[in-house]
Amino acid sequence: MKMRNFLTMSLLLSVVFLFTQCEKDDDKKDEDDGPEEISVSDYTYYFPGKWKDGYATRYYCDDNTWYADFDNGNTASGTWELDEDELTVNYSSGQEYVYFIDQMFEDEFTMIDQGSDKEYTAELMSSDGCYFLDVDEYEDNIPGKWYREYNDSYFEYYLCDDGTFYYQFNGEDNHLGPYSWYYDNGELVLEFSFSDWELNILQMSSDEIYAEDDNSEEKFTLVSSDGCYVPPMGSAVFYITEDCGCGHIDVQIDGENVGTIDSYISSGEVDCGDSGALTVDLSPGDYSVYAECDGYYWEFELTISDNDCSQEELMCSKKIAK
Repeated sequence: MKMRNFLTMSLLLSVVFLFTQCEKDDDKKDEDDGPEEISVSDYTYYFPGKWKDGYATRYYCDDNTWYADFDNGNTASGTWELDEDELTVNYSSGQEYVYFIDQMFEDEFTMIDQGSDKEYTAELMSSDGCYFLDVDEYEDNIPGKWYREYNDSYFEYYLCDDGTFYYQFNGEDNHLGPYSWYYDNGELVLEFSFSDWELNILQMSSDEIYAEDDNSEEKFTLVSSDGCYVPPMGSAVFYITEDCGCGHIDVQIDGENVGTIDSYISSGEVDCGDSGALTVDLSPGDYSVYAECDGYYWEFELTISDNDCSQEELMCSKKIAK
C-alpha cells in the first residue's frame, strides 16, 4: 500500500514538473519570437516601397527609379539597383552611393553607407513605392486645386476639367480668371491674358507635380481633386411697367452694352429671368448703370450681392431729358 502511494505521488510530481517546464519553454519561445528576417535572395521582392528614415521619405519604384522628399525640404531622384545585399543609388545629378543592407524585415531594414560607415534604419510606410504616374496618366490627373509656394507667399490654381482655370494669390478674396490651360506631350501650359506659362512636367504623382520652366523648378501640391472653381455671382433685372414713349431702352453697365428693353410688364412682381425684362448676371460688387432711349436717359449706381437678384425698375417718371 505504501509502495503504491509512493508511485502515485512520484507520477503526480513528474506531471507537474513536465507541465511547468513546458510553460517555461513556451514563455521563452514567445519572448524570442519577433519579426521574421528576410533572406538576402528575397531582398529585391520586398525592397520596392515607400520608406521613412531619419533624413527623408524615399520612394523606390519596381521599375528601378526612386524619388526622395528630404526633411529639410530638398528633393532628389534617380535610379537604384540591388545586387544581393548591395544597394547602389544613382542620383539624376550624377552622384552614386553604395550601401550594404545589414538586415531586412517586411516593415524595416538597416543599411550601412559603404563610403562613410553611417547606418540608416528605414520603416515601411507603404508597399507601393511606385510614387510617380506614367506620362500617359498625367492629363487625367491634372484637374484639381493646386498649391504652389512663391517666396514667402503662395498661389492656388483651380484647374477645371473643361480646360479653364482661376488662380488666387496668398489667400486673398479675389480669384482671377477664367483663363485656359492645356496639356501636350509632357507640357502643362497655363494661358493667362498677359502671357502663357509653359511648364515641362519632370515627374507627377496623384497629389504632386514637379515641373520646370526656363527660369525655375516648381512644385505643385494637390489641395482638392475638385478644381472647378465657381465664382460667386448675382443678377440684376431691368424692366419698365409702362410705355415710356421713347422707344426701346439700351442698358449699359460700367460703360458696356448689356442689352435692350423693348417691352413692358404691366402687372405682377418682376424677378430675374422673367420674359419681357432684361436680366444680367454679374459678380458681386458696385456698378454704374446708364440706360437711354430716344431723347432721355436714366443713370444710377447698382450693388450686386452673391446669389441675389437686384430688381431695378426704370420708372418713366424718372427719365431725364438729354
